[in-house]
Amino acid sequence: MDLEAPLKPEVLRPLITLIVPGTIAVGPFVLVTGHYVAAVQAFWTEHPSAFTVLLALTVLAVGFMIDDFATNIEAWLWDPLLSRRSKHHMEDWNRYLKLQLSDELVGHRYLRTKLTQLKFELAMPPALVIFAVGVLWLNAIFGFWSWLAMAGIETAIVAVAVYLLCESLQTAALLSKTRRRILEAIDEGVHGIHPRRSVV
Repeated sequence: MDLEAPLKPEVLRPLITLIVPGTIAVGPFVLVTGHYVAAVQAFWTEHPSAFTVLLALTVLAVGFMIDDFATNIEAWLWDPLLSRRSKHHMEDWNRYLKLQLSDELVGHRYLRTKLTQLKFELAMPPALVIFAVGVLWLNAIFGFWSWLAMAGIETAIVAVAVYLLCESLQTAALLSKTRRRILEAIDEGVHGIHPRRSVV
């Protein structure tokens, strides 16, 4: 039995970039829907296994939609901004995508780790905004907190979303620099790395 299997990048990446944002975005609205639609509450109670499967599929679907939106943030905002900072940004990205390697540099592993971080940082702001709307709605229904406390909670959620969005720009810039270093290393002919350029 491979005890490290749950910690492998292929497992962690979808968990971090799809399931966590999807769960955060969907969570409050499950309770809101249950409050307004009696059939949902009854189905939840009478068929918990089926409800869990449907909920998991919903979380994944929302996670993919948020991921798609997050990708657009990178393409529409960060890439043009980074292209103004560095004229090589898009050129390096296109060259990097065409590479085939028989071995990898340490930078490749670092790049994969930071890419997962970037996808998380980009996915969480929209998920948190949706979550904030859901929490506000739940509070309007059940009155968990005073409106002053609710304002503080909403401000904190939005502040975290803005922080992650700002961090995503820094991570995107770091990825751009890392790709540049990898391409420079390959151009210099690093020992053990044999690039085979794919045919476009």
